[in-house]
Amino acid sequence: MNKAIRRLAVGAALAAFTLTGCASWPGTGVRVGETRISDDAIVRASVAIQDIRGAGDADATEVLQTAASGFALGEAARQIAAQNNIEVTTAAKQSAVTVSPALFASPDVGPLIDGIATNAVVASKLGQNAYLDQLSRIQIEVNPRYGNWSASQAALTSSALSTSLEALQANR
Repeated sequence: MNKAIRRLAVGAALAAFTLTGCASWPGTGVRVGETRISDDAIVRASVAIQDIRGAGDADATEVLQTAASGFALGEAARQIAAQNNIEVTTAAKQSAVTVSPALFASPDVGPLIDGIATNAVVASKLGQNAYLDQLSRIQIEVNPRYGNWSASQAALTSSALSTSLEALQANR
């Protein structure tokens, strides 16, 4: 195989790898320890948020990253709560976030809202420093299409991939 064809083949393989969001992540958006959160859940929540906000696809990447991060932190908070015997009640979650109670019941946005609220309650009960210390010990992996998880920042860093809700919905 000559060098030009080899370079073309390598370039095509890298492009395919980048565009698919990595073959090692089929259907998975986030992993927190052994718990897997599906791409589908992240996309559904993001679409519902866009519908509620009445926003177009222009800020889809931001919404997708917020949803992926919210799901990751929510699951991590559930695991931290279980390890510390912290009870997180529905009333505590509802007072931790200022959203309509109907959003908690939404099949698409409800799990995300619940996770964000759980995160807030657990962080409050443990104290920020203790919470961040325990959070840093949990293995969190995020599908590269949403960005990279930074344990030191307890947040997603930007994704180099351009992501649209329409493209993700088509690839589910």
